[in-house]
Amino acid sequence: MEKAKTADLRTNSEFLPITLIVLVFFAVLYFFSPSVRGSDQYWYVGDIERVVLQDGAYATNSVFPNSLPSDLKELPRPWVQNKPVSYIVLQIAWLTKNGHLAWLIFNTLCLVASALMVARCLQLRRKLWFIALFLFFPFNFYLASQPLTDMFILFLVAAIQYLLVAAKRNNLTVILLALATAVLIAQRPNYLLLLIVVPIAFYFLWPRKKLLSTGVFLVVTMALVYVNSLVIKEHLLIRPTIIDTIVNNMPGKTNMGNYLYPYHAANLSVSELASVLWTKFCGAVINQLEFFGISSLMFYLVNLMLVGLVIIIAKRRWRTPAIAVSMVFIAIHFATVILFANQYRYAAAIIPALFIVDGEALRTLNFRIDLKWLRPAVIAFCLLLTSVIGYQVRRTAISEKDLNARVAELAKQKNITALMCEWNNGGCLSVGYALSPRPVFYFPRDYSVANWMAAAKKIHTNFGIVYYKSHLYNELQPFIVNEERVKGADIILFEIGPQGPTQ
Repeated sequence: MEKAKTADLRTNSEFLPITLIVLVFFAVLYFFSPSVRGSDQYWYVGDIERVVLQDGAYATNSVFPNSLPSDLKELPRPWVQNKPVSYIVLQIAWLTKNGHLAWLIFNTLCLVASALMVARCLQLRRKLWFIALFLFFPFNFYLASQPLTDMFILFLVAAIQYLLVAAKRNNLTVILLALATAVLIAQRPNYLLLLIVVPIAFYFLWPRKKLLSTGVFLVVTMALVYVNSLVIKEHLLIRPTIIDTIVNNMPGKTNMGNYLYPYHAANLSVSELASVLWTKFCGAVINQLEFFGISSLMFYLVNLMLVGLVIIIAKRRWRTPAIAVSMVFIAIHFATVILFANQYRYAAAIIPALFIVDGEALRTLNFRIDLKWLRPAVIAFCLLLTSVIGYQVRRTAISEKDLNARVAELAKQKNITALMCEWNNGGCLSVGYALSPRPVFYFPRDYSVANWMAAAKKIHTNFGIVYYKSHLYNELQPFIVNEERVKGADIILFEIGPQGPTQ
C-alpha cells in the first residue's frame, strides 16, 4: 500500500512537467512543420480537407492508369490511402479546419501515449526524462511532423506490446488487443502475422487463460478485419497480387508501378523470384549505409539502437516477455523491408521495441554513471539534431507551399477543370493538392502520345504538366498552342490546340 501511494505521489509530481514538455514539443513541431510537404502527405491532408473544406466528397482527385474506369460515373475514386487513420484524423480536422494541423495534433497524441506505454513496459519509476527523450528523439520528431500513417503504426505497436506485457490479464485486455491488431492489419496487411504471434504469446504469457483468450482474440480480430474490407473500398481497379507487389517494388524504381502499369503482372519462376528477393535484400542493406546529408543521421540512430539487441542476446536476457515480444516486431519489420519496400519511415513500427530493448540492455550493463549530467546531455544532442532536421522540413514546407500557390493560381487563370500530370516522383502529388477537387491524371514518363491523347479525352481536358526535358513534351510539340514554365520549378504547363482530345 505504501509503495502504491509513493508511486501515485511521484506520478502527480511529474504531471505538470510532462504536460509542459508536451506543449513545448507541439509548439516546436508546429514551428518546424507549418504546412504540408512531401509526397503521400498531400493525399493524407488533401483528402480530409476535401471533406471538410471543399465539396464534402470522401474521394480523391488523383487518377492513375489503374484507377481510370470505363464509366466516368465511377469517378472520383476512393482515397488512394484509404485507411482507418484518415477517418480518425478527419474528426480532428472538423475542429481545426486545417488538415495538416489536425495531423500534427493526432501525431502528438499518438507519440505521447506511446511514450507512456513503453515506460510502463520498462517499469520506469520516473518517466519525465524518458518522455522528453522519446518525444525529441530525432526520428520520432521527424515522423510526428509528417501527415502520414507511421505515427499511428508506432502507437498501435506500442499498444499491442503494452497490452501483452504490462496490462491486466482480463477479457477487456483481450478485446483491446483484438481491436489494436485488427486496425494495424487494416493499416499494413503484413501484420497478419500477429494472428499467429499473439496466440503464441497467450500460450506462454497467459497460461491460465490461453484457450479462451486465443478464441476471443481470433474471432474478434478476424471479424473486424472482414468488416473493414467491406466498408473501406480500394482505390485501384486491378488489385495487385502479393507477388506483383514484391516484384514491382524494387530498389531504385518507383513504388507506384501497380498504379502506373496496371497490367504488369509478375510471372516468375521460383529461381527468378529468389533472385528478386536477393536483389531486394542487398538493396535494403546498402540503403542502411547510404549518406544523404546531415538528416540521414536520424535514420542511423535507429540502426544504432539495434546494438541493444546484440547486448541482450549476448547476455541471454531475451526470454523476458517484453524482450521476446519486441524481437518479434523487429523480425516482422525486417521481413517487410526486404520483401516489400525499404522506406526509412517504416522503422516507426520498431521504435517501441527498440526503446524497450535498449532500456533493458542498459540495465544489464549496470552502469555506474552520474545521470545528472548524462540525461541533459542526451536530450541536448537530440534537440540539436532535431533542430537541424526541423529547419530542413520547414524550409521545404514553405517552398512547396509557395509552389502550390503558383500552380493553383495558374489553374484558376486558365480555367482548368482537369489536368494530365507526368509522374516524375512522389513530389508531383503536390499538383493534385493544388488543383483539388479537380481531377488530376498521373501518367508514367514512358507514356506514348496516343495514350496521352486517349486519357486526356476521357477526363475532358486539353491541359497537361510535364517535367523539363520530358520526351513526351517533345513529341507533343506539334499539338501545343500555349505553354508556360512554372516559376521556381522544372515543370511546364501546356495546352493542346483545337485538334486536341476534348474537341
